[in-house]
Amino acid sequence: MICNELRARGFGADAGVVELFEKNAGGIGVRKQTEIGFVCNQGARRYYILSAFALPDRAKTIREKDRF
Repeated sequence: MICNELRARGFGADAGVVELFEKNAGGIGVRKQTEIGFVCNQGARRYYILSAFALPDRAKTIREKDRF
C-alpha cells in the first residue's frame, strides 16, 4: 500500500538496503548494510522511509529510530 501511494504521488519508489560507513571501536571504517522500507526519488531529491506495522512500546520505537 505504501509503495503504491508513493508511486501515485509521483515518486520512484523501491524497497531496499542502504549502506552506511561507520568507525568501529578501533577507529577502523566498517561498511554496514541497513534494511530500509523504501528509497524514494522525485527529481533530484531522495527520501528514505521506514515503515512499521506497530510500535507497541517505547523500546521498539527507540530501536527503529536508532537504525540510522
